Amino acid sequence: MLLEMMAKRRRKERDEYRSWPNGYYHLSTDGWKEGRLFHHAGQYAFGMIVLGVLTLLFGIKIYACSLMPNHVHIILSGTGGAILKAFDYLRRQLSARLVKDGPICKGGGDVVHL
Repeated sequence: MLLEMMAKRRRKERDEYRSWPNGYYHLSTDGWKEGRLFHHAGQYAFGMIVLGVLTLLFGIKIYACSLMPNHVHIILSGTGGAILKAFDYLRRQLSARLVKDGPICKGGGDVVHL
């Protein structure tokens, strides 16, 4: 029951975000309290590449970003709909990279080209 209520709330929020006009926004991912999103330089480089791709695919502008070990902050502009699509793409790409690297990351790291 609680999960259903949370899902309904999330859908309502996303519908509202889609209606937001072109403007400046702060976007952040949820922080992982007991884990890391980025483990080595290759993963940080991958994250930066994905951010660049977002500007091309979704017509947004990124003014500043901070890739932190357990979350991401981005200052950007665009419509709410474009930013929501970009955020979903970012989450999918970072999740796929985490799955590819496995639960225990190997040192060194490689940059994956999209």
